[in-house]
Amino acid sequence: ISFTFVINNYYDVDSDRKNPRRRLVNAFASGIISKKTGIIVLLLFFFIPLFVCSLLGNIKIILFCLLLLFMGWAYSSPPLRIKRRPVFDVIWHFFGFFFYVLWGSLLAGSTENIVWFVAISAGLFSCVFQVYNHIFDYSFDKESGTTTFAVWAGLDTAGKTAKILIVIHLFVMLPIILLYSLSYIASSIILMIGIGISLYESRPKNTMQKTKWSLISFLFYFTISVYISCLFYRICAD
Repeated sequence: ISFTFVINNYYDVDSDRKNPRRRLVNAFASGIISKKTGIIVLLLFFFIPLFVCSLLGNIKIILFCLLLLFMGWAYSSPPLRIKRRPVFDVIWHFFGFFFYVLWGSLLAGSTENIVWFVAISAGLFSCVFQVYNHIFDYSFDKESGTTTFAVWAGLDTAGKTAKILIVIHLFVMLPIILLYSLSYIASSIILMIGIGISLYESRPKNTMQKTKWSLISFLFYFTISVYISCLFYRICAD
């Protein structure tokens, strides 16, 4: 994941310098580190996971690691640069996070039903934030000639797509909550605490706050709390 974020910032440095929302969160665009240093960091983040996987002596896990690194590279790097290919970029996001969860399960030597549910949920979760990210950057992307999903489909369609993805994501999380999060007292308590935090963080901060920001804030904290409750479920189950 670190490799994916660094390579994304590396190839987006020129456009991020011009985008106020991106400039300070991109270490290259803000000038915190140089591109030469970035290449060293990229190489480290490329070889470290491969080295760790090689210690396990499982060729399938190593190949899976290479697949994830390739997906991270192809998403941002020319000539493929999937992030500038509308629709495909959102689909790429889904499979990227889906594979992250599945890979972690393979490392642990187990692919139970909970893993598949969480993997699908994580993929949809990433798609939601990817589409909303395009919506928030719509004006800048359109002016700069950057063709994202929101620019390609239009704000209205992008907004509807994000809401549909949210509904599907919540639908997938329902069996996760019923079958796993509520199975033990500890996991249930974590979920209840998470719901409380979600409601608190998503409350309107002022009268001008837009509903979509509250919705996104609630979805983020709620989803994370469900995932953490699943971890507690595994601890209790073991």
